[in-house]
Amino acid sequence: YTSKKINKEWSLPAVASFCNSNYSYCHPAYSEDNETLVFSSDMPGGFGGTDLYITRFKNGEWTLPVNLGKSINSEANELFPFLSTNSNFYFSSKRSSGLGGLDIYKVNLDSTTKTPMLMEYPINTVFDDFGVCLDSIGRSGYFSSNRLKNNDDIYYFTTIYPDFTSSPTPAVKTRFCYTFFEENANQPNDSVSMTYEWDFGNGHKIRSEKCKYCFDKPGDYPIRLNVVEKNSGEVFYNQVTYTLTVAEPARLLISDEDTGMVCGDFILDARRSSLKGFQLLNFYWDFGDKMYAIGPLAKHCYKKKGVYLVELGVTAKNEATQAVEKFKIRKRIVINENSAIYGKK
Repeated sequence: YTSKKINKEWSLPAVASFCNSNYSYCHPAYSEDNETLVFSSDMPGGFGGTDLYITRFKNGEWTLPVNLGKSINSEANELFPFLSTNSNFYFSSKRSSGLGGLDIYKVNLDSTTKTPMLMEYPINTVFDDFGVCLDSIGRSGYFSSNRLKNNDDIYYFTTIYPDFTSSPTPAVKTRFCYTFFEENANQPNDSVSMTYEWDFGNGHKIRSEKCKYCFDKPGDYPIRLNVVEKNSGEVFYNQVTYTLTVAEPARLLISDEDTGMVCGDFILDARRSSLKGFQLLNFYWDFGDKMYAIGPLAKHCYKKKGVYLVELGVTAKNEATQAVEKFKIRKRIVINENSAIYGKK
């Protein structure tokens, strides 16, 4: 059923247009924009007792429901769907792959495989665990369980490490372009043999009184505008000299270190990170070896040599909308064995 709130009063409930009195429709879950609805139903053509279906609100009405498919539905009952942020989707099922009773599964609807992942203990137990709902960034929420005395109770949980699976990686600026000109420049007296030349302090030069040049990385560059002899390039005199600072762009940044030793203190530093239009809130590290840390500065000891993919996830407040959003970057690091150096006297 649906009901609309008009002038602080709720309208009489009306049956959804896709419902058929011969079947059951339950556990409706809305998307954030209220344009997508997922529910459980025993309509014919499914894969088990009750399956999960999806419908979208278009042109003032709901579309014909579509089964979410065998990658999500099973021969068991699929119930209690919940649509979270970043297309993360949760539901409960009593399928054989679970721990026992109803278990809570998670799947990303944007992934190609759409393979449900069984949530680990202490969310799931051998009892019935179901009806999960999370906050806007997926860090905390509630679910129901009968793990104590077989009574259904509501439990609160908070995650130490939010899910950054579908979080975007911010684009990184790779070109830093400037227009160079000297207001007080005068055409050299001997304009036939002399010309202006900009020296950008990185080995690149352009002959022109006014020009545009792009640097490929941040740094301090000694800029010189010289009057040079056209044929030989010899500097006749210097018109102006100054230092141009090309600032670091707003981005998520992990310290430059990318190699380390087994059992050594490997330092990961993200304190220089920034994102234009966002206030960075929290930093979360996944070291790639099933170990985690929180904070802009992290220290870790790897137990085995190998190549690890480190992930830095951040939560950030959008200064325009005040919404909390998530971003991530990854970095490949190499951990080597400790080596001793021996010598002869």
